[in-house]
Amino acid sequence: MKRSFGEVIYRLDTVSSTQDTLKDLFQCREVLPGAVVVARAQSQGRGRRDNAWDSPTDLGLWMSILVLPVGPEEYWTWTPLWAGLAVKRALADLLSDQRSCDPNQIELKWPNDLMIGNTKLGGILTERVQNGVGQAVVLGVGVNLSHRREDFPPHLRDRAASLLQVSGQSYSPDSLLEKVTAQFERLYPLLNPINPGLIGEIWLNHAWGLKARLGLSSNGQQYSGLFIGLGEYGEIRLEAPVEGVRQFAHAEHIVRIE
Repeated sequence: MKRSFGEVIYRLDTVSSTQDTLKDLFQCREVLPGAVVVARAQSQGRGRRDNAWDSPTDLGLWMSILVLPVGPEEYWTWTPLWAGLAVKRALADLLSDQRSCDPNQIELKWPNDLMIGNTKLGGILTERVQNGVGQAVVLGVGVNLSHRREDFPPHLRDRAASLLQVSGQSYSPDSLLEKVTAQFERLYPLLNPINPGLIGEIWLNHAWGLKARLGLSSNGQQYSGLFIGLGEYGEIRLEAPVEGVRQFAHAEHIVRIE
């Protein structure tokens, strides 16, 4: 059983993380797929690999949503790419009447970042959860909306961006939340059942660094190659002159090599 995305929304002031809050609700069997937790601020927001995610009060959309992919579990690895498409489309809807910022500037960096050029606008965190009934996926979404340069920690000021900085206009978290939940609902048929081919095809149309030479670190090793596409389970595929094609399911860091 699934409620529509955003039909049930828990609105909170400050939490350690929306991700942990929604995971706890699911494990206590208090929510169904489609439920959302959104907070004004997070004191311990995090991204992939437990990296801290700066989440100041009212400056961004800090939310988590419960999703139930349908299909073989080995293909659940496509969920973060699917979520990236939904958030990218939501941002495009939000910016549709904004002449100073072309929504096509927003690209998807494998596996879960939203980029404008080489600066990060937002990110997605995917975690599987299980209770006594079954399992699902908790998707954390963080998008920088109203930050000015000085609102970012010093070490992020040249690496992060907000919609205010790129468009000159401030957007409320609720305005993006409405569009994000609508896009999750609209794109859910790609996850029910999971359609890796179509998710991959659409995702690559918005991919950051596609056909460019990338440097990648995985399990402590450094690699480089031309970003040529995605593997069967959503892995990133790089092609190098000597090593040929390699694919990676995990990466600690990815950069574009000029």
